[in-house]
Amino acid sequence: MNKLKPKPEDRHSANMLLLYKIVVASGGALLQAKTPDAFFQMVCDTAVDGGLFSVCTILSPGPSTSPVRIEAAAAVNAEVRDRMPALLGGSTFDGHDIVASAFRSGVSSVDSDFLAHEQEIPWLADAKAAGISSGVALPVMSYGRAISVLLLYSPEKCLFDDESVTLLKHMADNIAFALTNFEREMDRTCAEDSLRISEEKYRTILETLEEAYYEVDLKGRPILNNSAFFRMLGYSDDDNKDFDYRNHYTPAIAADVYGVFHDVFVTGESKKSHCWEFLHKNGNVVQVEGSVNLIR
Repeated sequence: MNKLKPKPEDRHSANMLLLYKIVVASGGALLQAKTPDAFFQMVCDTAVDGGLFSVCTILSPGPSTSPVRIEAAAAVNAEVRDRMPALLGGSTFDGHDIVASAFRSGVSSVDSDFLAHEQEIPWLADAKAAGISSGVALPVMSYGRAISVLLLYSPEKCLFDDESVTLLKHMADNIAFALTNFEREMDRTCAEDSLRISEEKYRTILETLEEAYYEVDLKGRPILNNSAFFRMLGYSDDDNKDFDYRNHYTPAIAADVYGVFHDVFVTGESKKSHCWEFLHKNGNVVQVEGSVNLIR
C-alpha cells in the first residue's frame, strides 16, 4: 500500500494556519489574564498546545551576576520539561546564540537546524534528546529597545522562514502591548492608592479642626464638610447625608455669599474675616466670621 505524503506547499499552508491560530490565541490571553505572570504562562501554553513547538519561553534580563530570567515556559511533554533547565538556564544576553542576538539587535534571530552544528555547544545533546531541530528568538520591543525575548523551539527543521517569522512577530508585539497595559494599570492603581491615602490624611486633619470647614465646586455645590461645620448648625455626623449648606441661608445671605464666592473666583484673591449668617437647626440665626479661599 502506498502512503500518501502531503506536498511541501500543503504542509507549509497547514503550518501557517496553525501559526495564525496561535498568534490570535496569544492576543486573546490578554483579555483573560489578570497579571503579567499569568499572561506569560498562557502565551507559552498556547504555543506548545498547537503542536508545532516543543518549547516556548519568555526570557528577560536577570541581575547582572545571573543568566537570563525565565518569566514563563512551557514544553510539549515531560521529557522536554525535564531538560528545560539545561536548554534555558544557561542562556545569557551577552552570548552568541539566537537569544542574545535577538536581544542585542532588536531583530528576530533564527537557527534552522540545531543538529547541523559541528561545534560542541552545551545544549546540543539536550536539544537532540528533546527532539528540537530549529528555533527562533523574537525580541519584545518597548520604546525602541528589547526588554524581553520570546523563544520558540520546534522539532521541525527550517520551520521558521520569513513568512512564519513575520507572523510570529505579532505574538511578540502582543506581549509588548500586554506589558504596556499592565504597567499603565499598575501606575493607575498606585496613583489611586496615593490619592486615597492623601485624601484620608486631608480629612483626618480637617476633622481635628475646631473651626467649621466646607468646600464647594465651581457651581457652588457642596463637596466636603467637616464635623465642626455640622455641630455649628446643631447637626450630627449622622445628618450629613445630602446635607446642603445652601438650605441654611436666608435669601439675603445667599446673595451675599454668592457675591463673595464670585469675587474670589474671578480675582483669585482670598477673602478674609467676612461675616455672614447661617440658620441653625433650631431656627435661630448663627452669626459667623470666616475666610473664603480658591483651591487650585
